[in-house]
Amino acid sequence: MITAIINKIRTEEILESIVKIFPFTFLLNLIPFFTIDLSFTGVFFLLFIFILQYYVLYKMYNILDEE
Repeated sequence: MITAIINKIRTEEILESIVKIFPFTFLLNLIPFFTIDLSFTGVFFLLFIFILQYYVLYKMYNILDEE
């Protein structure tokens, strides 16, 4: 019982730290725009990563709000 509570607390701390880091990863997406030639494939790939990050961030906030 106590280990389950400790594991839940650690999981919440890990999720909160991930959520705090995510906005900085959005800024990292802008770096390739200044360093690579913008082909359609490159822009599509960066857009896909950006949308995926927003989706994960949305899911993480839902997980934190449910508990």
